Amino acid sequence: MSNRVRIKVCGLTTAENARAVAELGVDEIGLNFFEPSTRYVDPIAARDIARALPPEVRRVGVFVNAAGSDIDRIAELVGLDRVQLHGEPSRDFCLQRTRPVVRAFRSAPELTLDDLDEFHDLPILIDGFHPGLDGGTGRLADWDLAARIVAAGFELYLAGGLGPDNLAEAIARVSPAVVDLNSGVESSPGVKDPARVRAAIGVVRGPIVERKP
Repeated sequence: MSNRVRIKVCGLTTAENARAVAELGVDEIGLNFFEPSTRYVDPIAARDIARALPPEVRRVGVFVNAAGSDIDRIAELVGLDRVQLHGEPSRDFCLQRTRPVVRAFRSAPELTLDDLDEFHDLPILIDGFHPGLDGGTGRLADWDLAARIVAAGFELYLAGGLGPDNLAEAIARVSPAVVDLNSGVESSPGVKDPARVRAAIGVVRGPIVERKP
């Protein structure tokens, strides 16, 4: 696995904002299909967002306890490259999907490495924990647990309240494969601040060279 930390920005809701973020040089864009979320985007709008992105940017769809048929249908319609599954999907459910799966977990106090063992062949996302929310909480994940997950050989997406002020420490302590940015680079829910994204990328990679349209 490459030592280069990839950067995902999640919860984009407009094509214009997504394109502006992508052109700063991020690796992945996350589109949220969980209707109760303030960052929800309907599949038709998501398709327009996906088409506005440079081809090298990975499109990731975020789902919470969605039916398999809905996940596969939306993945095909939008042109998703990966699906990020929150909630209770089993390993068999993940392997039945038509797109590669990132299995997401909240770093709840009771979560242990044993709970992840059956998903060892899948990328794992660790988010912050809130009793009533499945993601986008702005709360930090358990970085000590995340570091143990990396040490156990998982490809780890580290999410949960990451931004320019704490990314350097997070990467130093956890060594994730991917940092997943959301509320920490927003001006309001669903609207990413390009200046904060630029600053976050600068922490991870140094000075930014913008992509040409």
